[in-house]
Amino acid sequence: MKKPICNNCYHYTAYYNQRSFDYVRMKHGACSKHKVPKRDSETCEHFKCNQQKMQIREEARLRHLDDALVSINDIAKILREQYANLQED
Repeated sequence: MKKPICNNCYHYTAYYNQRSFDYVRMKHGACSKHKVPKRDSETCEHFKCNQQKMQIREEARLRHLDDALVSINDIAKILREQYANLQED
């Protein structure tokens, strides 16, 4: 079980600060239950473990990786066919 702090809560959404080429996660965000800004280290009575949210994200990552692998294999097949055609000519 994760610590019952906002950073590990299902209702917590972190804020990000945009830099020139990327985003940096800030130490505060918003609680959808309280509808107020919260620090990531705070606690509250509405804590709900974010395990389900993390599992959904992990499944999405794996699905996208599978799609990328299929695309890479398709490209490799095309390149092999083109190389084989060049060898025949």
